[in-house]
Amino acid sequence: MPEPAPAVSALNRALAARCPRGKFITFFYAVLDPATGWLSYANAGHNYPVLVRAKGGVEMLAGSDLVLGIKGSSQYETHGVQLDVGDTLCLYSDGVTEVQSREGDIEFGEQRLAQYLAERQRQPLDEAISQLAQSLREWSAQPSFADDFTMVLVRRVS
Repeated sequence: MPEPAPAVSALNRALAARCPRGKFITFFYAVLDPATGWLSYANAGHNYPVLVRAKGGVEMLAGSDLVLGIKGSSQYETHGVQLDVGDTLCLYSDGVTEVQSREGDIEFGEQRLAQYLAERQRQPLDEAISQLAQSLREWSAQPSFADDFTMVLVRRVS
């Protein structure tokens, strides 16, 4: 499995040569060692993933570099974090956090998402995602999403 920083740097070089002017891609690439729980990652302008600790607390996985496709010479940095047994990692698109309230004046946001996930730390992951989608429909008073709703939850079980 390629290390995150060199892999994202190579992908960026290839995309920058082909990406239409004014277009870009946000991207998060991670490698998880299931034996140790060590997560290595590189972030190219994507939303900071949320890490909900089994023992309590929430962290945003900081460290982000330039989006892909803008500047071919950009170099990316590998970051790392330890996932302990029971920890849950949430990767999501901005369509999740940018859902507007029914009044249209407040976004759901990263803090509400982190709180939502922390309150459901022990819930099965598929249920957490389904219930979040329903909660966001209620939050916005809309039957569907104006943007994409993309979320991946990963929990370390051993």
